[in-house]
Amino acid sequence: MAKALSHIHAKGLVHLDLKPDNIYVLGGVFKLGDFGCATRIDGSLSFEEGDARYIPLEFLNEDYTHLCSVDMFSLGASIYELATGVTLPSSGPTYKALREGKLAVPPGFSSSFENLLKVGGESPSVNA
Repeated sequence: MAKALSHIHAKGLVHLDLKPDNIYVLGGVFKLGDFGCATRIDGSLSFEEGDARYIPLEFLNEDYTHLCSVDMFSLGASIYELATGVTLPSSGPTYKALREGKLAVPPGFSSSFENLLKVGGESPSVNA
């Protein structure tokens, strides 16, 4: 998925709705699909936000200055959900904590995995 995001970002596009439901496996190859929320990185086209469970707080608060970072946060959130089996909330204290990088990684996961999530899935204001 990181390679797919790198490719579309290099083409001047952002997905804005990366989540497990939009990751497909075909013949053992992962594919990124459902580009219904995609737009240009420069914000020159209108767009709508994807699933709030995978979107950083800044974007939901209408800060659109780091659109590529939205995709990266969504990737980190998706990896977290898929690896831990924890369903991401769409609001509340856990929702806020995830957007602040306060992850409750269950026992059995390495510190390298936790660091990958925190660095790869940081919200845009943290990456700025």
